[in-house]
Amino acid sequence: MNDKQKLYWLWAAIGLLLCLNLGTLGWVVLKTQQPRRPNAPNADAYLARRLGFTPGQRSRYQQYRRELRTALQPHEDSLRSLRQELFGRLSQPAVSETYVDALVQRIERQHGQITQLQFRHWQQVRSLCTPGQRPQFDRWMDRLVKTMNRPRQPGRRERRNQF
Repeated sequence: MNDKQKLYWLWAAIGLLLCLNLGTLGWVVLKTQQPRRPNAPNADAYLARRLGFTPGQRSRYQQYRRELRTALQPHEDSLRSLRQELFGRLSQPAVSETYVDALVQRIERQHGQITQLQFRHWQQVRSLCTPGQRPQFDRWMDRLVKTMNRPRQPGRRERRNQF
């Protein structure tokens, strides 16, 4: 091979490697920018499809989900306003400890009510299942609870506790 051919193949290899690197970088950027969407439009259908709900069960399940969202909304709004009120006090030089404790207790109460509403919702969904669907539902709930209760890994964003 003469020098001109060697130079041609060298530039071709450099160009190919450059394209591969750009493609890899593009793939990584696109993968990291796509947020996980636990409450995506298909989330309602996921469990129903997984358990093999009949059309009647599916409509009742969707009704239960709508009722849960409606019931949770005031509690979530209250939590937002309580957190805003609490952290809005950071700019003040002195905040009474009793005031902070009272706000934290109200926040805890709201979390407790949300958890209770979610528990009642899942009780309704379980009662909707046929005896044949219940073992699979129970296994699914066990995995969900384990996922929610596993220790948080440093550096990862924590998902909100929503069903």
